[in-house]
Amino acid sequence: MAFSGHLGLGRVSMATSLLLASLALLMMGRAATAVPDDSVDDLLEQYGLTCPILQEPLTSPIVAIDGHSYSLKGLALWCRNFEWGACRSPISRTKLTTRYVHRNEALACLVRNFQDELNLYRSGDSKSSLSAWLAASQGGKQKLFVCSDGVTYFEERSDCYENITLRSLLLHVQSVAGAAPYPATNAKFYWNCRCAPPETWSARLFAVVLHSLCSVQFSSSNSSKY
Repeated sequence: MAFSGHLGLGRVSMATSLLLASLALLMMGRAATAVPDDSVDDLLEQYGLTCPILQEPLTSPIVAIDGHSYSLKGLALWCRNFEWGACRSPISRTKLTTRYVHRNEALACLVRNFQDELNLYRSGDSKSSLSAWLAASQGGKQKLFVCSDGVTYFEERSDCYENITLRSLLLHVQSVAGAAPYPATNAKFYWNCRCAPPETWSARLFAVVLHSLCSVQFSSSNSSKY
């Protein structure tokens, strides 16, 4: 009986050990494939991809007349601190209003997929949208403009605001992560990119088709006219 009891304890110990080992392997696998939310948030903050007012990730950013990107909620809360028509940007001190803002779809796409996009860029993968933007903007030297359709172009129009936040991101990525090993140089490359840029207004139809393939999906509350 004593021997049998000892054998039973041995069996329980072995089963427990196997269970603990399995759990350890499972957790190691998850740690290797998943990025904790706080790490992603830290990464977005490091690259200037948080709302300057709320300090939250710019998952659905809008561009104001001063060219900087905010969350619509953050900008609305900020402007409540001013008398009607006297709201000023916390960054540029330019007069702002929530009535005249554009969706920043390119930035939203990059923010929502930033961990993957940064890894693709660092590895020189041909699907890197960051590489495509840097190549198309001549290494971030060329100005970018968000227009009323929410798309970012390289040509200005009367309904466009400068996309300062996206351009700053490109310059920061290039400065911190270095130049991409295989920069994009032609439109064919862009079809492989999730958040790729259009080149000119003449590529408007191309841009509409391409951005419909992007992973950007604004909620109904954000897709209405502001």
